[in-house]
Amino acid sequence: MSNWIAKPLDALSIEEKRLILGRGPVPLSQTWAWQRAVQSIGGRCYLILHVTRLVGGFVHSFDDQHFECINGPILSWDHPECIAGELATFAQAVSRLSRSFRSMTLAPRWDVSDLSSRLSNLPIQPTEVNYASTIWVPVESTSAEQIGRAHPRMRRTLARGARAGLAGECLVGNDSQIERFVAEIREVGKLKNFFVPPLAWFKALMKDDLGAMGLDEKITFQLIQVSSEEAYTQLLIVFTPQFSHYLFGYDDRPSGTRQSTAAAAQFQALDLSRARGISYYDLNGYTDPSDLSHPYAGVSQFKSQWGGAEVRWAAPKFVIS
Repeated sequence: MSNWIAKPLDALSIEEKRLILGRGPVPLSQTWAWQRAVQSIGGRCYLILHVTRLVGGFVHSFDDQHFECINGPILSWDHPECIAGELATFAQAVSRLSRSFRSMTLAPRWDVSDLSSRLSNLPIQPTEVNYASTIWVPVESTSAEQIGRAHPRMRRTLARGARAGLAGECLVGNDSQIERFVAEIREVGKLKNFFVPPLAWFKALMKDDLGAMGLDEKITFQLIQVSSEEAYTQLLIVFTPQFSHYLFGYDDRPSGTRQSTAAAAQFQALDLSRARGISYYDLNGYTDPSDLSHPYAGVSQFKSQWGGAEVRWAAPKFVIS
């Protein structure tokens, strides 16, 4: 364990924080910002990291007995000569975080094409494997090329919005704006039956507590809104060096309204991604749009019109006790 860090989030030194920020691209739930948000709702977050190979990840617990590592850890899954040792060391380090330790759940996120080979490298097998899909939209070099990539129906929708003067507006993201946003998506969550984290989680997620230390995770959260006389949309987008991701949003659009503030807001997110030199925009979640019985069929149909590609993830679940 001499080359491994195993510490609570709040006990990390400036140099150790720099090590975290120096890792390659990681899922959003393995970032400093996400851990800060988890702590805001009562979780206790810890870093388990090899200081030279930078493998490992964040874990959290709400009771000091059961620990979780969501979309991680980031280990040498493709290298059979070292993955068993890394996995064992990581598990051992987590088990020592609390005298009350009872179990640890790991749920790494892999491209589905990697699942079989990676599982063959491991000394243990998952208790289950979950699957998910999303849509990645390539960010084109101009707005015109972006429109050209879209489905003809989306192109018509964007053209109607442009004629009506629909345009995205970037909000500052102050407390009152975040409070309104969370209140609105909670109402949508009740109707659509999806979980919305507490207000404190959103405020902590979007807080910049690294700048004062001269550190930068290179992650920016942005509220985007588009409104017309009939409709209103707000989105929460996160920008990283390589990807932008749609996180949450709501759309107040009466039936029969031809202008789509949602389309205009997503187009603004693509424009902002282009300005940052980002290559792909992740629309965050996708189901079979032809399955009209699915509650998100309409949303997936909307996402499929942006000319992106479906990306499938596998999330094997390992429970170690």
